[in-house]
Amino acid sequence: MVEKREQLSFQLKPVEPHSLQYFVPHRGVAHAVAVLEDALKEVQAKPESFRMVFLYGPAGSGKTHLCEGYRAAAMLGGIAPHKVQVIDLEPATAVHDGTSDNEKQVSRFVACYEELKRGGGILLACARKLPAETGTNPHLKSRICSGAVIELAYPVEEELPPLLSSLLSRHNL
Repeated sequence: MVEKREQLSFQLKPVEPHSLQYFVPHRGVAHAVAVLEDALKEVQAKPESFRMVFLYGPAGSGKTHLCEGYRAAAMLGGIAPHKVQVIDLEPATAVHDGTSDNEKQVSRFVACYEELKRGGGILLACARKLPAETGTNPHLKSRICSGAVIELAYPVEEELPPLLSSLLSRHNL
């Protein structure tokens, strides 16, 4: 008799507001954390400087939490809210008025990129796929690739205890 195994699955509830206080760093996000820290320090020291960071990876890998957490940290660090923009570039399936939500996000991304590049700030974008797979707009791809492009990954098994402890302590499961 063949034993059927099922994967344990559970739904994580988002933590609002996002905060780095709740974020548990691990190897799968270590590079992103370092790049975001550097971007934050640079723009705090020189408000006219511009940093673009694109995070991609599987659902639940921490893309949105990191972006929103660093946006909150930037504002706490004295950077004006309009100088730190977060844009989720996930393709949308719904179409309204002949324009998809994704096309609107791409237009918003390009406008934010140009504005922040001129005046300084941080543009954080995230998606599940590589820049080449995020959309067909060449303006989007060239701007994403002009900054840091970082893949996030899930934690490895030995890194799970502190992560699960954090989730349980916030009743986030």
